Amino acid sequence: MFSAAVGLAEPGGGQLLAYGNMAFNAFGPRNELTNESLRQAAEVGAWIAGQCAREALTADGLGARIYASVDDGMISAAEAALLVRSLLTAGVDTTVIGLGCALDCLAREASQWQLLRDDPGLAGAAFELSGFASLPLTLRPGPGPARPPGPATMPGPAPEAGGSGRSRRTPG
Repeated sequence: MFSAAVGLAEPGGGQLLAYGNMAFNAFGPRNELTNESLRQAAEVGAWIAGQCAREALTADGLGARIYASVDDGMISAAEAALLVRSLLTAGVDTTVIGLGCALDCLAREASQWQLLRDDPGLAGAAFELSGFASLPLTLRPGPGPARPPGPATMPGPAPEAGGSGRSRRTPG
């Protein structure tokens, strides 16, 4: 889990889910969903802040590397705490979104789900391709046509006509 890579010593699954939910909903319109997620996250804010403190982190995580910059005089301890929290926020948010996109795509395309069940080694490709099929933006490395890395679909038969229509296959 990403929290372990950051260096959180406590798993804190429930707290991280509430925090990630708040971070994700904060980018949308201010509505009841946003307000409810903010109320839930308020209960775990102190826990998150405590987990991002230098003394709470493991010595081998990304958070410890950030705090090493304090020792080098590059940033203050307060800045390091904010950077660790920002890193954690970005990781929790994108992990949840990525998993949700993958599950949505596999639920909509039974043939692709079967391919993955038959060959779990395709999991990495399936996860990456679900982002291309689901996300509302295209990340581009430079000028020219936007293309996903590698083949545009998983190996196997193409989905039947009249499917979800969400696949953004790259021609040619």
